[in-house]
Amino acid sequence: MAAKTGQFAKVSIKVGATTVTVAQLRDWSISVESEKIDTTAAGDSWEKHEIGLLSWEGDATFIDADQYWLAHVDKKVEIEFFDKDTDTTPVYKGTASFDFDRSVPYDDVIETSVSFTGDGALLLG
Repeated sequence: MAAKTGQFAKVSIKVGATTVTVAQLRDWSISVESEKIDTTAAGDSWEKHEIGLLSWEGDATFIDADQYWLAHVDKKVEIEFFDKDTDTTPVYKGTASFDFDRSVPYDDVIETSVSFTGDGALLLG
């Protein structure tokens, strides 16, 4: 597999029928976890477990984020994550709720950090 950089990545967010590609993305990341249900019994030499529910969450940092979708923090949104801004098929997509934090420093650019909490499956594009 060829090495890639995230230099031209993008994130699109869909609220209802409107899809917005967020401008000036700095980075995005996704974390997927599985619940580990301990099945270790007395006398076992090694721990054992079953896999329970799956969950996902992610975050992204933007400069000059499109304020349109920030007004929809009270809704679940469809999110698509792309490795390259010219890709037509996302790497991952899913429905999530989100929270955001806007930072206005004295000596740096204004950034908006968004955290996503998945609602249902994280799908491959």
